[in-house]
Amino acid sequence: MLKKLQQQGITILVSTPYMDEAALCDRIGLLQDGTLMRTGSPQDITQGFDRPLYAASGGEPYPLLQALRRQPGVERVFPFGTSLHITAKEQLDLRALGDDLVRQGFPAVDLRPIAPGVEDLFMHLMQ
Repeated sequence: MLKKLQQQGITILVSTPYMDEAALCDRIGLLQDGTLMRTGSPQDITQGFDRPLYAASGGEPYPLLQALRRQPGVERVFPFGTSLHITAKEQLDLRALGDDLVRQGFPAVDLRPIAPGVEDLFMHLMQ
């Protein structure tokens, strides 16, 4: 519906906690506790994400989240749909990380680099 109105040249002001909806807008402003943290197009905002980002899936989510948070180099881990998003201080060795997770009892974890979305930057800015 938003795209249809946008194509008609109608200006819409949307307030939403859903970052996938915000990503459909021409310009967004990320607010937290009344503070404007960032403004710009969704593309500009996601280009401002300056950390390596990965997704992990497979296994029990909460124990996997805890195990990932204990890993060296991992800055932040948060649930994202059916996977976990991992922000790192620098590039992670995914093979070594996967091997360590297997040793901890997580034999089927899929780890992969991903492009950041608006929600990833929002979570990062909230730190």
